[in-house]
Amino acid sequence: SDQGSGKRKKRSGSPPPWHENTRNMLAKFGYRGFTPKLAPFSVAEGGGLFRVDIAFPREKVAVELDGPGSFIEETDGSRRLSGPAEAKERVLRALGWKVVHYDWVLDEKWRGLNKAERQIKWRKILDKYVKPKGKGWTTSPRTG
Repeated sequence: SDQGSGKRKKRSGSPPPWHENTRNMLAKFGYRGFTPKLAPFSVAEGGGLFRVDIAFPREKVAVELDGPGSFIEETDGSRRLSGPAEAKERVLRALGWKVVHYDWVLDEKWRGLNKAERQIKWRKILDKYVKPKGKGWTTSPRTG
């Protein structure tokens, strides 16, 4: 048992650590009003199958944190969304949601960036749909 060791075991079915890190980072950057693991409709209606990793419900923006299981690798080395991930995106879009993808490859690339550089990158992705509010936003990105 890890009891008392200060280490927490990862529960089966729990999201990878980079999901929580991404949510924490967005909050530090001033993004407010998002909900982790939001279903766009009730679980009884199948909403659990379409749970959004990070949802901005007021703006109807879904940020999907895609791991390797969300993709199918093509023979040429490119990748595309898997059938279930693609179906989920279609349903969300049909319900009027905008879907933004952030995957583990991008997370790895951005890990070496400083806070200001990551803020600029996130702002380029999200500001079309959601504006940061409150404390935490410290940079003014250059456009272009």
